[in-house]
Amino acid sequence: MPLLPTPALLWRDATRLGQDCRDQGYTAGSLDLVIAAWAIHHDAELVTFDCDYETIARYSTLRVICLSLPEKGSDCEFENGDGRLRRNRPPTE
Repeated sequence: MPLLPTPALLWRDATRLGQDCRDQGYTAGSLDLVIAAWAIHHDAELVTFDCDYETIARYSTLRVICLSLPEKGSDCEFENGDGRLRRNRPPTE
């Protein structure tokens, strides 16, 4: 995965993005705005579990894919409460 540089006007762009969202009645978190502004600057698609970015995308040119965690009992699920995702494999015969 390439490392993308931080744009010089990142904070200004994040502030403007936040103002645009606020004008529409949505108050986004400051770190979400910085990440969104960075992705917009680089025309990068943001892949995240945090679906708040979908709201920011409604009011900007942000492209976002919102992932969801697998359902319990599916072939992928959390085990042992350690927070790591493991694939459940059927027993081999």
